[in-house]
Amino acid sequence: MQDCPLDVRGLIFTYYNPLIEYRWVTPFIFDKHHTDRMILDQQKLTLNLVKLLEADKNTEGELVATATCLAIRQGKVALAMSLLRVYLEIDKMSPEVIARAKLIVNDVKIQLKRLLNPNREWRKNEWNLQDISAWLIPHFVVKIRKYVSTKPIKVISGSHLLAQGNWLWLFDENSTTATEVSRYQLAN
Repeated sequence: MQDCPLDVRGLIFTYYNPLIEYRWVTPFIFDKHHTDRMILDQQKLTLNLVKLLEADKNTEGELVATATCLAIRQGKVALAMSLLRVYLEIDKMSPEVIARAKLIVNDVKIQLKRLLNPNREWRKNEWNLQDISAWLIPHFVVKIRKYVSTKPIKVISGSHLLAQGNWLWLFDENSTTATEVSRYQLAN
């Protein structure tokens, strides 16, 4: 059985390998290099696949690519797979697909805008997002880097669909990729 991260890397792998038995795992605890090798070793990186991989943490990219990445991170596997099929296989998108993609992307943009609240910053560069699902943290950090700070930051998130509890995310200066993600325990 193949472990696949619940993000666009895993979605691409399952799309191109429909006969392989797999299970979804949390992307932030999964070995990134292993999945990248899974994709690179088995697929020709077309321009669309490159755009999909680049859209993973971004809400400003191509609409359907961004919506695909957001849907899979939210655990909406069937929706993400249908968006991926449309994105890779169909030249012209229907108005229904475009409308659905806009809804997904706009909803996340509204959530992210609310999270950039200075009251959520406990201490300088330490953000308390315990009430927010862990899938949204990579997108939040991209916004922090763009609008707030390039300094090293800590983010405390809520649980993930596949991993309960709160999580502590550590990001180096200018980085949008976590250097460490571990379970967060409140100090007594």
